[in-house]
Amino acid sequence: MIMKRNLLVCGLIAGPLFVAASLGQEFTRNGFDLARHPISLLSLGSAGWIQIANFVVSGVLYVLGAVGLRSAFSCSLNSPLAVRTDSTLRSSARRTKRSTRPGPE
Repeated sequence: MIMKRNLLVCGLIAGPLFVAASLGQEFTRNGFDLARHPISLLSLGSAGWIQIANFVVSGVLYVLGAVGLRSAFSCSLNSPLAVRTDSTLRSSARRTKRSTRPGPE
């Protein structure tokens, strides 16, 4: 139970940590304007390792949070929702194949 809770907390703090680290770098970089530049540009230059570490740490935290969500819901592939979703995807794929076939004009 404690492990599941810790994993969920990892997913919870991933977003605010990413935003805080990115905004902190924005204010310390000369010439960087978040309104004009994407956040990924912070990974360039001599201090780029900070943003790269931010990407890696946030990504790992998101994955740990997803593992925590998976175990919290304990959803298996045989659950009614998974079976219903699978059959819905299959039927829509069949309809798409039928509608994209060229027919007589």
